Amino acid sequence: MKLFIGTKLLKAKPMTRGEYNVLRGWTLPANENPSDEGYLVEYLDGGKANHPCYDGYISWSPKDVFEAAYRVVSGLSLGLAIEAAKKGERIARAGWNGKGQFVYLVPAASYPVQTGAAKAHFGAGAMVPYNAYLALKTVDNTVSTWAPSVSDCLADDWLIVRNTDAAPVVGEDGPLLAEPMKLQPHQQRVVDELAQNEQRRTKLADFIKTNPVFDKLPDAERLRLTRQHRIMAELSDVIGERIAAF
Repeated sequence: MKLFIGTKLLKAKPMTRGEYNVLRGWTLPANENPSDEGYLVEYLDGGKANHPCYDGYISWSPKDVFEAAYRVVSGLSLGLAIEAAKKGERIARAGWNGKGQFVYLVPAASYPVQTGAAKAHFGAGAMVPYNAYLALKTVDNTVSTWAPSVSDCLADDWLIVRNTDAAPVVGEDGPLLAEPMKLQPHQQRVVDELAQNEQRRTKLADFIKTNPVFDKLPDAERLRLTRQHRIMAELSDVIGERIAAF
């Protein structure tokens, strides 16, 4: 047999084996203990409903098996939080001091070509493709590309956000998401432009800081690249101010 590991978003509540059999209208087998502790599990992201009282597929799991596999959504590792982001959830750390901050996944897509450089490469009227990235909604309602720090990677205080106007909170029934801001098409293009610039700026910064090729370049070229990075940072600031004005 092969080894598997999985991630699912689900609801659960304590329920004994006997109580679950009563719920399903089943007769408990003679060799099973009705007092066995466990959980009623309702899957939110797959499986056809199999009980009239529940919208998702339900099953029963022994207590030790369930608690070894699942954690409540208010104390997650970064890995589990990222899996939630992939499912469209907004995530944040309980330890963040900034009000209303959260991270979300922007899927790969494209935007209409805008700059002269992009038109020269992709062609006038073309759609410029971009890769998926993580975005951070900041306290001042600007959006930046986001990469986790070492402390973010090792933290176990990640959670799924339901209320972006206050500290992140998760209800007993799971994540309840607030209505996101509706951007006009021209506003979304500005947001995408910022993300693109931040992606390129980050790559350039990594090249300058960590790539040995940079150190071997002529002095004039290294100065130009350093100046380019500074200008790109200023461009992000300007675009961020435009987004804040939305």
